[in-house]
Amino acid sequence: MKKIFTLLLLIAATLSASAQPYIVGHRGSIWGVENTEEAFINGAKKGYDYLETDIKVTKDGHFVCWHDDNLTKASDSPSIASNTLATLQSKKLTQTRDGVTYTGYLTTFERYLDICKEYGVKPLVEFKWATGVNNSDCSNIPKIVKILEEKGFRNDCYIFTSMETCLKYVKTNYPDMEIMKL
Repeated sequence: MKKIFTLLLLIAATLSASAQPYIVGHRGSIWGVENTEEAFINGAKKGYDYLETDIKVTKDGHFVCWHDDNLTKASDSPSIASNTLATLQSKKLTQTRDGVTYTGYLTTFERYLDICKEYGVKPLVEFKWATGVNNSDCSNIPKIVKILEEKGFRNDCYIFTSMETCLKYVKTNYPDMEIMKL
């Protein structure tokens, strides 16, 4: 019995010694308007292992990094789905945290991945309800996967969402990709 207990302690010590925590920059980081280039770059510079972003789709079919359906929390309130990328990127975004005011502009999914590549950080991509990325319509998911593949992240990222249909779609069509249920 003592030998089994000692072996279990040795295994537990080995596992805990090799386990490493990962630092994830939620919506990039707190050092910039959330989900903007500045927040992503500053999170990467702080040594984050992953940069999390949310994906939305513009009226003209571009993928952008933003959590909400509109820009209300950082600008006036244009809807992401009802406006073009050019219109949305013309809006100056502002957020104040801890007495510091940050400004920035909406970032494309491609630019986010470029930043991840440039700084050696892994992408953590959350599917938010959007055109072609929802429980009734997964038609934009292959486009997102293609972008991930073109940027070299198809097998080096995590996709997560609360939308089970989207997760099942990814699992069925891209079984090599890492997914998580939110």
